[in-house]
Amino acid sequence: MGHDTLTAVYFRHVFFAERTFDRIAVKVPSQTAMDMRRHSLLLRQQANGFLLLFDTDVCDRQELLREKLTLTFDLNMEDPLFYNYTDFSQVDIRKSFLLFGNSQPHTAGTLHHEALVSGADVYHLKPTDRFFIKPFGRIVLELTPDLETGYEIRFASRAIRWRYFLMSENLTSLSEPAIIDATGKVQFGPPVPVDLPGKTGLYMFTSDIPLELTLKNKYTFQLVDNSKVVISALPTPDISRISTAVTGNSELFSEIFLY
Repeated sequence: MGHDTLTAVYFRHVFFAERTFDRIAVKVPSQTAMDMRRHSLLLRQQANGFLLLFDTDVCDRQELLREKLTLTFDLNMEDPLFYNYTDFSQVDIRKSFLLFGNSQPHTAGTLHHEALVSGADVYHLKPTDRFFIKPFGRIVLELTPDLETGYEIRFASRAIRWRYFLMSENLTSLSEPAIIDATGKVQFGPPVPVDLPGKTGLYMFTSDIPLELTLKNKYTFQLVDNSKVVISALPTPDISRISTAVTGNSELFSEIFLY
């Protein structure tokens, strides 16, 4: 038997840039599995998505699409830190999931409303909805003649203000410390004295604008003292360290500790 691609779905994330975003697992519900067997369809998993294949010995593509079959695929998130570096509004994760599909209004080449996944793609559970395990997301594909040969689901990276803390005695004793951007595009405020649990007499620098989180560092920040470079390339945030500490308000910050 010969198989050809009916359509494909790929997951992308700005945080990973050109790297493969392989944190989503695709599951096939029992009803969809039955429908796929009945129409000789195969699901070929990819690291960052899947291919939906049809048997060219059974029917051609247009003949199959005239059947107007609906297939559902559930998505499981395998990265516990996903929401730390991803930007979209999902207020109550326990009572909602992301819903993607080609029959709803969607940006060309994607399965979501806007260019990137947004709050418009959040489905809020109804009292009649029943799940043994609620999925992270769901894809509903309508196999109609206008089905595209490929779709993407694109996630935005969170932008958040960065905070650098001078932790060691060598750094806290600097006379005129400052954090600068070699490109001049980003400014950090002056050092602010701050106490942390178990550690007092520290200094903190905060970026004046939110900065996009990326796996690969695209910023060139330096710690200087009296215009002399102390640390030539400051580290980027650990995505597990996002906090409202110090300020006590609801604004989140990425925290980086320098020793």
